[in-house]
Amino acid sequence: MGDMSGTLTIKPEWLSADHGPPEVRSTSALLSIVIGDGIATRAEDDWSGSVHPWVRLSAYPLALWFAGSWWRLLSEPAPESTRRSLSWRMAHEATTAGGGFLWPSLAFEPDGENVEVICRASSAASTEPVRYLSTFRKLVPVGEFERATEEFINLTIQRLNRDGIRDTALHSLWTEVQEERKAPALANYRRLEAILGYEPGEGPEGVARDLEHLGAEIGEGAMLQLASACAGENAASSLNLVRDFSKTHGVEGHIVPTAALRALDVLRWTNAPQKQAPWRRGWELAEAAREVWNLRPEPLDDRKLSELLGMEPKALVESTTPAQNALVSLAIRRRSADEVTLLFRKRNRPGRRFEAARLLADHLIAPSTDRWLTATDAKTARQKIQRAFAAEFVCPIAWLQAELGGNFSNEAIEDAAERSGVSPLAVRSHLANNGLISPEEVTIGEVTVAA
Repeated sequence: MGDMSGTLTIKPEWLSADHGPPEVRSTSALLSIVIGDGIATRAEDDWSGSVHPWVRLSAYPLALWFAGSWWRLLSEPAPESTRRSLSWRMAHEATTAGGGFLWPSLAFEPDGENVEVICRASSAASTEPVRYLSTFRKLVPVGEFERATEEFINLTIQRLNRDGIRDTALHSLWTEVQEERKAPALANYRRLEAILGYEPGEGPEGVARDLEHLGAEIGEGAMLQLASACAGENAASSLNLVRDFSKTHGVEGHIVPTAALRALDVLRWTNAPQKQAPWRRGWELAEAAREVWNLRPEPLDDRKLSELLGMEPKALVESTTPAQNALVSLAIRRRSADEVTLLFRKRNRPGRRFEAARLLADHLIAPSTDRWLTATDAKTARQKIQRAFAAEFVCPIAWLQAELGGNFSNEAIEDAAERSGVSPLAVRSHLANNGLISPEEVTIGEVTVAA
C-alpha cells in the first residue's frame, strides 16, 4: 500500500548536449526523481555498466507533460485498471512524456487529498540500454505534489530563459495554466472538468454547469464525489441516471445519534490528510465506532447493522426489485440530519451489507452541508475511507486473521467471506490494506484496494 511520504523532489543537474531541438539540448540533465525513500530514477545503464540514482534525460519533455496534464494530475481520480482509457494514461503515466527518451514507469493517481505515485521497475526481460530498478507506491499530499511539479517546471523555464530560448510551447502553456490558477471560478471549473476526465476547455459544459448547480442543492463535497462517479464520455447520461435513481423509492432509516463518535479525536483527523492514509483513517474510525457501540469482536450480523441504520433487516436481503443501471448508492438526508432515505445499488446481501456500512461511514465523515451521501466505485479519498471503514466494521481484521490462520488461499478467503457476510473481494482488499497480502493479489472489481 502507499505510505505517506510528504516529499517529492524532481532535481535536474544540467549538462550540455549536442543533439535534438534547442529546448531539449538546453535542458539536458542528470535527472533524479525521489519520493520519500523511493528513487524512481534508480537505474542501470549499458554504457557505464553501473547503477545510478539519476538518468540522463531532458527536463523539457517532462516539464511540458506536467504542464499539459496539470489539472488532471491534481484532480482526476484513477478509474479501475480495466477501464483506463488512452486519454487517462496520456495524462497520468510519465512514460507518455515522450521526446524520444525512456522514462521511468510512474503513474500519478490523485484522490482529492493525495497523489499516489506508483513506480514499477523495468521488465527483467528488457533489452533497453537503461533499466529502471525501483518498485514502490507512495502517497504525496496534493499540495506537496503541486509545489514540487511547479518548482520543476519553473526551473526548466529558467534554464531555457538563461539560454535565450523564450518562445516555446512550455512557456505559453505554463502561462495559460498560471492565469487559470489565479482565477478562482475558472480554477474550480478546470478541476471539475478534470474530475470528469476531460482536458481543459474540452469538458461537456452542460454537465459541468449542471453539477455546479446540483452542488448548491446536495452539497459541494457530495457533488465532487458524484462527478467522479459520472466521469467519462457518457457523463451527461450518467448524471441523468443518478438523478432518476435519487427519485426512486428507498428504505427509510434513522442513524443512531453519533455524538459520542463525533467527540472522538479520530473524527477530528478523519478529514486531515496529513495524518495518515485514507484506508488507515477509515480502519481506525471503524475501530472507534465499534468501541462506542460496544460491538463484539466478530462479524456484524444483519440485525445489529440494520439497527444502527434504523431500518428493517430485510432491506439487506436480496431485493425483489433491484435497481437497474444504478451508478452509485445513496443515503439522502432529510429534515433531521440523522433521518435518511437509503437507496442501495447492489442486489445481493454481501453487497448491500457493505454498502450499508459505507453509507454509515459517509454519514460520520461528510460535512453537515452534504445532503447526499454517496458510495461509488471512484478512487477518491472519501470513498477509500468508506471502503476501509466498511471492511473493518463488518468484518474486523483481528477476527479475520484468527479465522484464516495464515491461510490466504481462494478457498479459505471465500469461506471467511461467507461467514462474515461480505464478498471475497472485500476480504482480499481488507487483507491487502493491513499488509497481509499484496495489492496485486486483490482482483479489481466491485471493491477496490483503498490505498
